[in-house]
Amino acid sequence: MAAPHGASADAEEDEVARVRLLHPQARIVDVHVPPSDIDRCIRFSLLRCVVSLCSFALVMTDIPRTGLGLRSMSDHFEPVSTETVMYFGPYAYQVAHVDRNASGDTLEYAGTCEGERIDALDLWAHKYDSLSISTRALAEHLSVSAYPRCVLYLEPCVGDVLGLQTAFTMLDELVTHFAATRSRDSPRDVLTFATQSLWVDRLHHFLVKPAWKHKERRVHSVQYFAPSSKQLYTHFCDDAVSNHLTRPFICDAPILWRCDHPELGPSMQHPELEFDLMMITSRTVLRSSNWLVLPSVYYSSGNLEISTIVRGRECSPHKATDSSDTLIRCTTVLVDDYRYERAIVESDASQWFIFTSVLRAAGQLYIWVRIVLLWLGCFKARSAEKKLRAARLRAHILCTWQTFLKIPSHMIVYGSWVPVTCYAFAHYIDCALTHLINDNMWASVNGVIDFDPVQYVLVASIQMRSIWFLSLVVKVAVISNGYFLGSQTTRWNPRDGIVGICGTLIGIVAGLTVFGPLRARGFRDLSVLEIEILSDRFPMKGSAAFAFSCVAEYGFRFDVKVLCIAVVVVFAFSLCVQAVLPFVVSEPNLALSCRSYYIPHSVDKLWPKWSMMVYWRVHLTSQAVQPPAQNLAPIQHSSAYNSRFRAKIVPSAPVASGRIQQPRILLCASLQSAGECQLGCLAHRDKARYRWQFIQGCANHDSLVDMEQRIKEHWSVVRLINIAMMTDPVVLARMYLLGHQLFIYSVKRQEEQELEVESGTRCQGHDPP
Repeated sequence: MAAPHGASADAEEDEVARVRLLHPQARIVDVHVPPSDIDRCIRFSLLRCVVSLCSFALVMTDIPRTGLGLRSMSDHFEPVSTETVMYFGPYAYQVAHVDRNASGDTLEYAGTCEGERIDALDLWAHKYDSLSISTRALAEHLSVSAYPRCVLYLEPCVGDVLGLQTAFTMLDELVTHFAATRSRDSPRDVLTFATQSLWVDRLHHFLVKPAWKHKERRVHSVQYFAPSSKQLYTHFCDDAVSNHLTRPFICDAPILWRCDHPELGPSMQHPELEFDLMMITSRTVLRSSNWLVLPSVYYSSGNLEISTIVRGRECSPHKATDSSDTLIRCTTVLVDDYRYERAIVESDASQWFIFTSVLRAAGQLYIWVRIVLLWLGCFKARSAEKKLRAARLRAHILCTWQTFLKIPSHMIVYGSWVPVTCYAFAHYIDCALTHLINDNMWASVNGVIDFDPVQYVLVASIQMRSIWFLSLVVKVAVISNGYFLGSQTTRWNPRDGIVGICGTLIGIVAGLTVFGPLRARGFRDLSVLEIEILSDRFPMKGSAAFAFSCVAEYGFRFDVKVLCIAVVVVFAFSLCVQAVLPFVVSEPNLALSCRSYYIPHSVDKLWPKWSMMVYWRVHLTSQAVQPPAQNLAPIQHSSAYNSRFRAKIVPSAPVASGRIQQPRILLCASLQSAGECQLGCLAHRDKARYRWQFIQGCANHDSLVDMEQRIKEHWSVVRLINIAMMTDPVVLARMYLLGHQLFIYSVKRQEEQELEVESGTRCQGHDPP
C-alpha cells in the first residue's frame, strides 16, 4: 500500500517529526521528515511569473476577447440571402487598356488603367491571379505562341512586369486563335473545359510544397461574340439573343454583374472600329468535409470569375491577287482587359451557435473556477503554517501570490480534461468558418491587399484556438506512452515517472500557426496541370458542375496541417540548438520532453497522473541530493529500439566542501542487462545533442519515491505539487462527493516520541473508520 506523503508544515526548524509507514516489504520503518519550506527551498522565477501572468490573462479572457462562437456569417460579411453571404467582392475593374498606333514603320503602344497612364502591366494579372488560370489554360490548349513561356510557368520570369507590346500581342493572338476555331454560323459560340491547377498561395502551402501540393478544380466557359452590329447591342442575358445553355453563367447567378454591354463603351468612343469580344467565365465550388465522424459546420463556397477581352480593329476591303474576290483585312488597334469576380458562402453556422456557446462557456467557467480554487488553496495551505498564524493578512496574501506564481500556468491550463475537451470540440465544430474569415483578411484584388493589422490580430487570436487540439493530442500521447510504450507486466507506480512535454512548447507551436495564412508573391504557384474539354452544352450550374467541385482545405484538416508544420519547425530548431549548445555552455539543458520523477505518492490515488502531462520543472534554491543508485529500480522499456539504451544514475564523489555534485546520466548502448555498462557509454554532457533520442529523465529531477532519502527540498516540492493538483474542481468534487479511502498515521514531535520510547510504548498507525 502506498505510504502517506505529507509533512508537518507546523514544525519549527529545531523540531523534527517522525511518521510510521508501511514499506513495500510490509515492514514498519521510521522516516525522518524535515519541515517543508516552500519559500526557501523553491526558487521564485521571474520568467515563470511573467509567463504565468500572461497565460492566465489570456485564458481567463478568452470569451471576452473572442466571443462564444460564430453566430452567423452575416456578422462579418454582407448578407445575400438566408445563410448566404457575399464572402468576397463583388469587384469589377479594368486591368489594362492598350492602344497600338502606327507611326511610319514603327509601332507605338500606350496603356491606361482606370484612366491613369501606365508604361507596363503587372505580371500578377496574367500569371499569379486566379483569373489567369483560364486564359493560360486556353492559351496552352490553342498553342498560342505569343504567350511568354514564363507566364505559362515553363521558365522563371525576369522581373515582375509585362511590356505593353507583349500584353497586347498575347491577348490579341488569344482571341484570334479562339475565333478561328469557332463556327461563323452563330454570333456566339461556347467552349467549355475543366482544369486542375496548383494552388500554392500561403506560407503553409509553400512549406509543404515539396511533399504535398494543394490542387483545385475549375469549370470554364469561353464565349465569343462575332464582330458587332446594331442588333447585338443588347444585354447578355436577353433571351431573344441566347438560350439558357449558351448564355453566361452570371445571368443565372444570385448576384448579377450590374453593368452595360462591355463593348458598348469603346464602340461609342471609336465608331469607326469593328469590335469583337471574348468572355471567359470560371466557376469554383469548394465544399467542407469531415475527417472524423464528429459533426461540424457545413459550408459551400462558390467563386465566380469573369474575364472579358474586347478588341477594336480597323477593317478595310482588300482584293485578292489571284481572284476577283474582295477580302476584309482587319488590324487590331486596341485591346481592353476587364474583369469581374465575387465569391459567396452558404453555411449552417447559426444552427450550431447555441451548442458551441455552451461548450465554450463551460470551458471558460471551469478555467475561472480552477484558477480561483488554486489561489484559495495556496492561501489556506500557507495560512496554516505556524510562521504565518500570527502574521497580518497582508503577509498571508503576499505568501499566497508567491506560491501561486511558483506553479507553472501550463499545469493549470492544460492539466484538466474538462476545459481542454470543451474548447477542442467547440473549435472543431466551427473552425472551418474561422479559417475562412482569416483567409479573407489576406484576399487581394488584382494583387493589391487591403490589410487591417488590428482586425488580423483579433482573427489570429481566434485561430489560436487550435492550441486546444494540440493539448488534447499531448494528453492522448502521454496516456498512450504509459499504456503502450511502458511496462506491460507490472502496474504503474511513481518510481516509473511520467513523461511530460515542455509546457511552453504548446504555446509556441500554437502561436506559430497564425503565420500559416501569410502570403507573398514568391509563394504563388498556379500552374495548370490538366485540361479537360467538355461538351459545348455542358451546364455551368446544377449537379453536373458540382461534380467538378473540390474539398476545401479549411477546417480540422487545416489545423492538423499547420500544427504539424509548426511542430516540425520547432523540433528542427531545437535540434540545431542542441547541436550548438555543447560548444557554448558547459552543461546544456534543453529538452522538449522529459520523464519527471517529482511524483508524490498521492498521484493516481487522490488525483490522476495524467494531469502532469506538462513537464514541471522545479527551481530549487539548493542542490538536491540524488538517492543512491542501488535504491532505484531500472526503467523498463518495451520497444526493441529503446531496449538497447539503459539509463544508469551514478552519483559523483563529494567535493571538499561537502556538497554533492550533480549526478551524471550515462547512456549505455548495451544489449545485456541494465546493470552492465560497456565501453559504449557516453556522458550526457558530451552527447547532449543526442539527448532527444532518450526519454530517460532529466538530471535536475530527483526521485521522490524513497521517503528515507527525501530531503527538505523534496518535501517542499511534494507539498507544492499537491496544492496545485488537489485544487482541481474535478479532484475536489471526487474527494468530497464520492470520497476516497486514506490511511492516516499519527504524527508526533521528536520529544514526545522519545518519552514514549523510554516508557516502552510505541505509536501505532490506524485506519479511519
